[in-house]
Amino acid sequence: MLSGNGRHSIGLDRVIKYSEYEHATISAIKDWDVLLQESSRPVPKDFYKDEEAPAFIDLEE
Repeated sequence: MLSGNGRHSIGLDRVIKYSEYEHATISAIKDWDVLLQESSRPVPKDFYKDEEAPAFIDLEE
C-alpha cells in the first residue's frame, strides 16, 4: 500500500510451502488487517513531554 502523497508504504510478504497455502492465505489476511490498524493509528507518546505524532500512513488519503 502506498500513501496518497507517495512518502510512505507498507507491505506484507510471505514464503510458504504450496501445501500450506490455504492456512497461510487466511493468516496473511488477518496479519494485513492488524498491520493496517497499527500503521494508521496515531503514535503514542513515549514520554509526557513528547509531541503528538501522526499515524505512519493515513488511510483517508
